[in-house]
Amino acid sequence: MKEKHMFAGVNSPQGFFSRFDKIMPDSAESRKIFIKGGPGMGKSTLMKKVAARAAEEGLECEIFHCSSDPASVDGVHIPALRTAILDATAPHNCDPVYPCIGGELFDVSIHIQKDKMRSDPEEVTFQTKQKKRAFAKGYHYLAAALPLLRQMDSEYLENTDVRGIYMAAEKLADRVFGSYFCDDATDMRKLFVSAITPEGFVNFADTVFGDTFCVAVKGSFGTSLFVRRFVEIARLRGFSPIVFYCPMRPDEKMEHVYIPELRVSLTTYDFYTHAAAGETVEIDGYIDRAPGLGESFNYAGTLMQRAIDAFAEAKTAHGFLESIYVPAVDFEALEERGQRLIDSIF
Repeated sequence: MKEKHMFAGVNSPQGFFSRFDKIMPDSAESRKIFIKGGPGMGKSTLMKKVAARAAEEGLECEIFHCSSDPASVDGVHIPALRTAILDATAPHNCDPVYPCIGGELFDVSIHIQKDKMRSDPEEVTFQTKQKKRAFAKGYHYLAAALPLLRQMDSEYLENTDVRGIYMAAEKLADRVFGSYFCDDATDMRKLFVSAITPEGFVNFADTVFGDTFCVAVKGSFGTSLFVRRFVEIARLRGFSPIVFYCPMRPDEKMEHVYIPELRVSLTTYDFYTHAAAGETVEIDGYIDRAPGLGESFNYAGTLMQRAIDAFAEAKTAHGFLESIYVPAVDFEALEERGQRLIDSIF
């Protein structure tokens, strides 16, 4: 599968959580293009054209979607060309580590014709504040849901044979890895295959794991423990896993892992995220007694839905801002300049 769709940043209880630094390592030998510009100025369209050109060239391409609008693109990485093009505007502010060597800026805002803007500065300010308030509200709802999820995990943990789950993960790792070791490992990449968006829970698991030998871990609790132990063994064997985290716990809870060297993946099968798998490992047998947590689960679900509604409000405000800027963009000049950039990549 040439295109893999995922997220490099997600809406979380901590606010917008970015892993943009994990899209591609910074080095003088690689090329990172940082796009600057406001809403509706053509950033996502330009990146989609880069991805389309990669498809025409038959190159594998990682496409990173926006968690605030999954139809929009935040970044494109073409591993074979050691090139990435990224949206470098808020909230994922980033700049070249090696300016003019491994990194460069591409500012689309220079194509704005201010005299053609449809609204006044006060309206832009108002809608920008509305968008910011809506995001803050959504993040507060997610933060309110998190303690309920942690309490559920705590109660399950008391009734779970953790050692048994670890041993099951070790058994699977021994079978998958065999006697194979890798001696050229790179840093572990940390990304997301799912996100909490204005459209609800969105996942691209099948695009990432669809052409791999995929094993799904299924259970009421303990799937993350299983995945974490599998990742630990992969690292000890010298592999360079790509680990995908849970948006609700983006810095701690591993949900899926892909081992590029073997084209093997391990995924969590649950209500929110699942991929077509070649086989399934059931781990509910390691849970002695499942606690009655239906009420906590429902409350957490209600809070997350309110967060989704708030993110939809933010998207509406963002759409209004786009309607202000779009008529003022000289798209003909941007198209010409963007094509030169695309040609330079390929």
